[in-house]
Amino acid sequence: MCIAVLNCAARYSDPDLATNTIRILSGRRSALTNFHYEPLLAAYAGAGDLKTALRVLVIMAKAKLEPDTSTTRPLYLTLSKSRELAQKAWKDLQELAEDGHTIPVAAVNVIIEAHIEVGQFEQAVELYKNLHDICESGPNTDTFNILLQGAARQERKDLTVFLASEMRALGIKPDLLTYDRLILACLYIKDDYEDAFRYLEEMVEVGADKPDGGWWMRGGTATVFVKRCVEEKDVRAWDLLDEMERRGMDNFKLKDWVQQNWRGPAVEGRGGEAPKKSKLASWSTL
Repeated sequence: MCIAVLNCAARYSDPDLATNTIRILSGRRSALTNFHYEPLLAAYAGAGDLKTALRVLVIMAKAKLEPDTSTTRPLYLTLSKSRELAQKAWKDLQELAEDGHTIPVAAVNVIIEAHIEVGQFEQAVELYKNLHDICESGPNTDTFNILLQGAARQERKDLTVFLASEMRALGIKPDLLTYDRLILACLYIKDDYEDAFRYLEEMVEVGADKPDGGWWMRGGTATVFVKRCVEEKDVRAWDLLDEMERRGMDNFKLKDWVQQNWRGPAVEGRGGEAPKKSKLASWSTL
């Protein structure tokens, strides 16, 4: 019943109801978990009480319930409504840090993400550079995945390389999403997209032992990749299509589009010379 009440409080942005429900659960010595705190966070975020919403993240981390990007979605939806809200949230977080609270990196990440969403990418990068001032744990993989998404949108390969270098220097391991966004960032570069193939090869190698056939691109990224190859008359487009099909991705419409728009060299069987081989990407050399 309390969970139902918490969800109702979150839906209608009623922080008082949510807080009283949490107080009842605490009085019964119930073990509070993420799904108790998340609607509390949503209630405060929906009501516009950003500082208390951020304090909920601090409380979660103190209780050894490390929040992540899924936890912060309600707060992100509020902060991404305007630049003023995103900027206010950063000031609130600084005040919490000055008051002696230990700031979880998820709280910083959601503010960085909101700045990118409202068109303040440069400011988001500056927040990353100041992250250590208020967050002792430093950035994590989610931090870089968020920034890489922004770099891809801005078509900033220089920042993509910088962020990859930062990850290596800090010893933060990339995950599937990291590689996916590195590939996207490289695909949006007008002059040279060969690094996208290098990152793809490294992604496959690093994630070879992962479930479901190992790591590979998401469907949307693969579609962008194929279309870029077609634009460049790169016969490797056909290999990417084959791999999409092998992995069970729906590429029927994409394959039809490629057949209609292919202006590259004829490939045996559907047209082609053997695809070019790209060298393995060197994440470790960035």
